[in-house]
Amino acid sequence: MKGGFLAVLSTIYNFFILIGSKNQDSVIIGSLLSMYFIFIPLILILMRKRVSFRSAIGAGVAIVALLLMFDADTSSLFSSSSTIYLIIADVFFAFFVVSISTLGENEHAGLLSIVQMSCSAVIALCGWGVDCVIGKASFTLPTSASFWISAIFIGVLIRALYSVI
Repeated sequence: MKGGFLAVLSTIYNFFILIGSKNQDSVIIGSLLSMYFIFIPLILILMRKRVSFRSAIGAGVAIVALLLMFDADTSSLFSSSSTIYLIIADVFFAFFVVSISTLGENEHAGLLSIVQMSCSAVIALCGWGVDCVIGKASFTLPTSASFWISAIFIGVLIRALYSVI
C-alpha cells in the first residue's frame, strides 16, 4: 500500500511536469522544478511535524532565488498556466519526499522502491490505455534502438539502482 501511494504521488508529479513543460524554456522548467523544497516545511507544518532549521533556511533561500529569477514580479510567476502546472508538480514532489521519510521509516528501502516502480508501471500502462482509447496515442511500441537504450539506461541504471542502493 505504501509503495502504491508513493507511485500515485510520483505519477501525479510526472503528469504535471509533462503538461507544464510544453512550450516552456528549459531554464524555467529546471529552475521551477528545483524549488520543490520550498513546500516541504509547509507540508511538515500541516502534518504537525518538526521542521529542521536547515529546511527552513533552504526554503527561505529558494524563495529569494525565485523572486530574483522573476524580478520580484510574483504576478509573472502565476501568469502562465504552464508555470502553475510546474508549481503544482513541485507540491506533489514535496509530498512525495515527505511521504518517503514518514512511510519508509520502518520499511525495507529496496522492497518499497520495487513496489513503487511496479505500481508506477501499472499506472503508466493504464494511462497509455486511456490515451489510446481517446485517440491521443496508439498501442505501437517504438522500434528505434536509441529509444530502448535510453529507456533502459534511465529506467534501470538511474532510477532502479539509485532507489535500491
